[in-house]
Amino acid sequence: MLKTCDPFARVTEHHDFLALKLTPCAGFLYRILLRAAPAGKPQEFELKEFCAWADYSLKWAKAALRELCDLELVEVLRTFSGQGYKLIAHHPDRQKTSPISPETSRSGHETSQKQPSNPYPIYPSYRESRETTDKPTHHPVNPDERESATDLPKIPTPPEPEIEPQILEQLQTAGFQLNSTLSAIVRSTQAQIVLQAIAAAQQYLTKLQQKNQPLRRQPEALLVSAIREKWQPQRGESGTNAMPPEFDEWFRLAKAIGLAKASSIQADVTGMAGGILCVLTDRGWTSFDEMLSLFRLSELKEMGSRSGLSAGW
Repeated sequence: MLKTCDPFARVTEHHDFLALKLTPCAGFLYRILLRAAPAGKPQEFELKEFCAWADYSLKWAKAALRELCDLELVEVLRTFSGQGYKLIAHHPDRQKTSPISPETSRSGHETSQKQPSNPYPIYPSYRESRETTDKPTHHPVNPDERESATDLPKIPTPPEPEIEPQILEQLQTAGFQLNSTLSAIVRSTQAQIVLQAIAAAQQYLTKLQQKNQPLRRQPEALLVSAIREKWQPQRGESGTNAMPPEFDEWFRLAKAIGLAKASSIQADVTGMAGGILCVLTDRGWTSFDEMLSLFRLSELKEMGSRSGLSAGW
């Protein structure tokens, strides 16, 4: 166990400043040496006992002793078997180990050397000139000369196009009421497309009336879909007849032969433009005009007679 003769060794600000420079092991060893014997008096010291008591290795203890010798805080007089020493511990020397300049505070930190913002009022400093340029002027501004980002020229809104009288007449004849949605799509679509869609929608409504089938939505909504999908009316047909005159007889015979399976004019079913009459075959949906050009009614009658179909089918 290490024995100390002076448990209250003198510690000054120079000791505190020096402790910041030393390694932890060297600082601890230096404080032990100052407490073991008065500064400036020789003493015998065993590094092995210090290592056992302070829990440092012998390698670290020897390195700490060399560090103290390099700073002239410890003077080794004699060495015994590499681990025992006769030495003298010294207090810090102001001129060598811990000089404290007048520009350093008592805590060891440098004092601020910053000059006042403007020590000479005659000459403007950088701070004053920078603040002056960064701040806006306070000169009064004439309200008439004041510019504003909101005073931009307004872009004139183009007037809405007028609906052609011919379209209005067709809408009134077909019985369609002009609402906001229908009016907007009629104004933004070509007149020819609108007229064809009106005729096709009128044919579709006539077909439903002939078959006593109800319309599941408003007629105006049907016309909007017809304009968007660009329905086209059946050629040679007016608004009162939705189907060609020979279609019913042709379709019954084609279905009996196995040439046709179904018919429709709805674009979402056939995949073609709305209003076009199509027939479902083994190859898919085909327009009735194309099928009629391939299989005329007279040819279907001959095929039916060969198949042994009766006159009433």
